[in-house]
Amino acid sequence: ENVQEDGGKNIKRRKVEKTVPQKPEVDSLHGHSGAVTRLAFQEGDYLFSAGCDGSVRKWEAKGMTNFHTMVCDAAVYDMHVNQAAGVITSHADGCVRIWDFRESDATHRIRLKCTQGVLSTVRWSPGNSSRFATGDYAGRIRFWDIRSTKQSVPLFEIGLDDLNEPDSAKENQEHYVHQLERDEEDKVDEVDGPTVFRKPKKKILAMDWSAEVGICVGTEDSRVRIYLPE
Repeated sequence: ENVQEDGGKNIKRRKVEKTVPQKPEVDSLHGHSGAVTRLAFQEGDYLFSAGCDGSVRKWEAKGMTNFHTMVCDAAVYDMHVNQAAGVITSHADGCVRIWDFRESDATHRIRLKCTQGVLSTVRWSPGNSSRFATGDYAGRIRFWDIRSTKQSVPLFEIGLDDLNEPDSAKENQEHYVHQLERDEEDKVDEVDGPTVFRKPKKKILAMDWSAEVGICVGTEDSRVRIYLPE
């Protein structure tokens, strides 16, 4: 590369390329027919995988043998494995499914409709193997108990109400303008007629639950929110 310094002299500089060490692939597991969306180890002995083909697969960790597969008709968005409670998954059809891998011919033992839209994430309670939490694209965190006789009704829910969405049209517009100013990705849509303001981003995209801290959710508006459900 020629670089002209002060005085008009051309000085040749050698371009040095930094290389990052590469590690070869040790193994490749085949079985899924769609994108693999979630992986989880169970105490190092087993690996669970789930994906857009609606299948949940259990692999023997040492030999990486797929010795158990269960299938449903909806893509898996999230999965959580608990030694006592089992494997729980959230799906594109708004359902959670709890899988029992102790029986070779079993399918999901519980299917629960939790929302009308996408159920993006799910976590077992760290202190109660009968309870779990779900998060969805509508911005709702809901808490459930599999022992409940009314399984379709959550114990309680937490909405992303810290956005403080007002009721009147004027206040809504002012609120949305403020939200737009805080988020560079949001823009005002120009259409024929009045200006349309996009609503604040509220989708729940990630979640984890700690007995010491509480339940944490990652949302579409670049925030991590923490709640104390118990």
